[in-house]
Amino acid sequence: FRVHSFRKLKANMIEETIKRIEARIQAADSLTPERRHELIELLTTLKAEAANLARTHGEQAQSIVGFTQVTTHEAMRTDQDPRLLNLSVQALRQSVEDFEKSHPRLAQIVNSISTTYTDCNHSQSSCIGSMRIRTYHHSSGKSIVFQYDLMDDT
Repeated sequence: FRVHSFRKLKANMIEETIKRIEARIQAADSLTPERRHELIELLTTLKAEAANLARTHGEQAQSIVGFTQVTTHEAMRTDQDPRLLNLSVQALRQSVEDFEKSHPRLAQIVNSISTTYTDCNHSQSSCIGSMRIRTYHHSSGKSIVFQYDLMDDT
């Protein structure tokens, strides 16, 4: 009985934390409606996956949801500190590393949330003609490397 009550308490804590995260996202003026909808859908899936994990790994599930809350806070701040956002995203991603094989959907959702926060918070860059100048950052996605003709034509 006691173990069941403790698990239920953890599940309620996870659900309450996700509700607070959702409220923060809904109140964020900096998000487009599309991005807001995307994050809310990801959180809905996270809630189900975290509840599933909490059955066997309650503390880890709480950590994942807690790091999601911290990352949301850092991403939604009006006076953002890119270092703190980066640290919180790293901690969030690291919190699911041990579950990539046993709970692949959970790891995928957390990585999607991390990527969404990172992508929507890159600073705007200046544009000169068709060349964009910006601070170095690593975005998710693919890149193409062009090579010059390396043949000696002499």
